[in-house]
Amino acid sequence: MATSSDGQRADSNIIDEFADYREELTVTGHSVDRAGGERLSSFYDTWVERYHEMHVTYGWLAPRNLAALASEFITDKSSRILDAASGTGMVGQELKNLGFTCIDALDPSQKSLDQCKEQKSHTEYICDTLDEHQTKIQDNQYDAVVIGGAFGVPGHVSDSCFPELIRVTKPGGYIMFTLSDKVKDEWDTKLEAAIAALNKQGRWEVADSRRIQYNLNEDVDEKATVPVLRMHVACGYLAPRNLAALASEFITDKSSRILDAASGTGMVGQELKNLGFTCIDALDPSQKSLDQCKEQKSHTEYICDTLDEHQTKIQDNQYDAVVIGGAFGVPGHVSDSCFPELIRVTKPGGYIMFTLSDKVKDEWDTKLEAAIAALNKQGRWEVADSRRIQYNLNEAVDEKATVPVLRVLPK
Repeated sequence: MATSSDGQRADSNIIDEFADYREELTVTGHSVDRAGGERLSSFYDTWVERYHEMHVTYGWLAPRNLAALASEFITDKSSRILDAASGTGMVGQELKNLGFTCIDALDPSQKSLDQCKEQKSHTEYICDTLDEHQTKIQDNQYDAVVIGGAFGVPGHVSDSCFPELIRVTKPGGYIMFTLSDKVKDEWDTKLEAAIAALNKQGRWEVADSRRIQYNLNEDVDEKATVPVLRMHVACGYLAPRNLAALASEFITDKSSRILDAASGTGMVGQELKNLGFTCIDALDPSQKSLDQCKEQKSHTEYICDTLDEHQTKIQDNQYDAVVIGGAFGVPGHVSDSCFPELIRVTKPGGYIMFTLSDKVKDEWDTKLEAAIAALNKQGRWEVADSRRIQYNLNEAVDEKATVPVLRVLPK
């Protein structure tokens, strides 16, 4: 018999069961890392009935201690919190016990979310993975995002989700997650690099780093590190990040060839690189901007040319996607005159998307709609989607943009 964290004697069978669970979890996670797929959700669907009891009996203290730490930084109990990779909702339950009233759950296992609902600790239940893709959550929704247990575990949550966590967290909000000692050695160097890179980009800052008790029973005394990351209040120009995130929803092959048109110094391409894309070209009329762009090492080719009705030197059907962040509709920059050229260089089935900020939207709405419709009627492209994204955001400005998503049709 072993003793759990609350001093009760725990059945050794449950301790053994937990060990089996953790071993199977690791094996399953590694297979997900190699092959992807839905195996992890299926794994949790299988274990969901025993999950809560096993963890409590074993002495899993991460939910309680992470919630307590979160409450030090988030003092308003009506704050909106995302319990990410929530499982059956143990972190959310602890937050509710501390008086928090607006907690959402996100997890890829629907059965885990169904179990979570029985606790009545959460407000919304979102069935989705947490990785580089953009969820359906709107920008700047949460005062805090907490992840208990999943980070660094094979096949679970990695640094690939950091841009998405930042996107859904309000300026000045917090992101915190447990990194158990079991995986800390493997993750220390790359986690430090990932956090530092986003800090350098002005996305967040390290507010604190704490040690908490993670597992505790007679046989195990395991701790975890919790980085506490604060979103910068002056988030500034968010169009590149949000356009890149939107593009990644439609372009899933990370080796796809993308043209960052009217690239400037390459901010959109940098965000695409952060999301794992490996073949991005830059086109801009300013050679000095392209020289600055080269320093980022995000792009493959650098093309100094204007984007208008003339034909560039780019060959036909070269790109799986063309993205334009910020330049469309700005006087003297990019207009609908370039649409035939964009279509020419894009592969059939590829995408063209650009930001149209609210600052110029009223002026452009009617003629843009007419230009898109005319090329649609000609069978050149079709409207695949139209999205709203955050364009600029700081303490004084909250500006959004519309992004038409246009799919090029075969001739």
